[in-house]
Amino acid sequence: MIRFILITGLSLLEGILMTEPRERYRYRVTYEKRQPYLSQIDILNVFRRTMRRADLPVSYSEGFNPQPLLSFGPALPVGFRAMAEQMEIRLDRDYEPVELAGILRDNLPPAIGLVGVRRVELKAPSINSSVVGAVYRFKMSEEDADICRRAALEAISSGTLPVTVMSKTGPQNRDQIGFLAEARAVGTDQGFCLELELRTSDGNLPNTLPMVAALAQKHHDEGLMNPVRIELLFKVLESDVDIAAGAVVESAGESTVGAAESAADQTAGVSGDARGEGES
Repeated sequence: MIRFILITGLSLLEGILMTEPRERYRYRVTYEKRQPYLSQIDILNVFRRTMRRADLPVSYSEGFNPQPLLSFGPALPVGFRAMAEQMEIRLDRDYEPVELAGILRDNLPPAIGLVGVRRVELKAPSINSSVVGAVYRFKMSEEDADICRRAALEAISSGTLPVTVMSKTGPQNRDQIGFLAEARAVGTDQGFCLELELRTSDGNLPNTLPMVAALAQKHHDEGLMNPVRIELLFKVLESDVDIAAGAVVESAGESTVGAAESAADQTAGVSGDARGEGES
C-alpha cells in the first residue's frame, strides 16, 4: 500500500514537473446588465455557459478542483440594472479584442449586453483593487430628487450621514458619510433622477437603498425607482494595454476614470444597441 502511494505520488510530481507552463492572456469585458433580477451567481453562470457555447479556451486554476479563471467587479444587488459592469477572463489563446468582442456578442443572452473588450497585462491590478467608487441613478420626482440632493449637501457639510441598515442582528444605525462623494438631481429622457456618486471604503461599496431612504426621509419603492449603476470609477495606475479601438491608450499616472466613459473607446466592432452594489 505504501509502495503504491509512493509510486502514485512520484508519478504526479513527474507530471507536474514535465508540464510546460501555459501562456495565458487576460481580457477585461465591459457589459450591461439589462435584467435587474439577475443575481451575481446568475451572471457568473451566464458567462460560464457563454464561454462553453463559444468554445473559448478558458484558463483554469491549478489544483485538484480547477475552476475557470473568471473574476468580477463589486457585486450588484438583485433589483439593480447596470450600464458598464466589468469582469475579467483569462484564455489560453490570444485574441484580438475586436474578435473576442464579436464572439461574446454572438453568444451572450439578451439579458447581458456587451459594451467592449480590451486586453490587460497579466500583472495588472484586479478589478476590485482598482475600483474607487461608483455612480448610481434612481428615478423619482423632481421635487424628491432635489430634496435628496440638498440633504446630501447638508450631510457632506456636517460630516455625518446616519443610515439605518439591516444586519443579521436586526436594524443598526451607521454613519455612511465616508461613502458619499456627490449627489445630483438630473433630468433624463425617462424623467428626473437622483444621481449619487459614492466612494469605496475599505474596498467596499454600500447598499445604496438605505442611503436614499435616509436622504429622502421616506421610503421609495425600489421597483419604481428603477435603480441603475451607471458606471464604476477606477484609479488608473499604469497605461491600459491594447484597447479594442486600437488607438486609445490611457496616459500613465494616477487618475480616476469611469467605466462608461472608457467603454466608448472599447467598442470597436460592437453594435450600438449593446450598452449594460455590493453591501458593506
